[in-house]
Amino acid sequence: MKNNMCLRLVVVLLRLGLVAKCIKLELMTENIVDGQEVEIRCSGVKTFDFYFTAKSSKNQNERVKIGSCSSFHDCGLAELIHDQTYNITPMDDGGTLKILKYGHDAEGTDTCKDVLNSTQEASMQVAPKSVNNIASDFNTGTYVIFFCLLIVPIFII
Repeated sequence: MKNNMCLRLVVVLLRLGLVAKCIKLELMTENIVDGQEVEIRCSGVKTFDFYFTAKSSKNQNERVKIGSCSSFHDCGLAELIHDQTYNITPMDDGGTLKILKYGHDAEGTDTCKDVLNSTQEASMQVAPKSVNNIASDFNTGTYVIFFCLLIVPIFII
């Protein structure tokens, strides 16, 4: 009977967002393109803040609070200036951050941090795949194919 009451208490605390679960941050947008919307999902937490750390040199390592969500499914932006750049919506076990029009100034690290347990956070780099990376992937594949075409005839002879 006592174990059953403890279990019920934990379930109630989890539903209220008062017990930390593992925070997960996922990039929901497959291809990041300038001028397009980018969606990032934070799950495993009910009361949290979204932060952004810019990659650009003038704002590097400066963590800026974008907004937050409460366990009552109430989300809001930290400042009105973010209104044209971001949108935050609640989910059952977290929320979604949308970068409304991705641009170079949005390159950097986005973080989801539990308000009630400051040791719980998840971060990810958000940037489009660079042209150099695509070219190097292509070149590596080209060299492998060329090497295979070169070696196979040697073994046949």
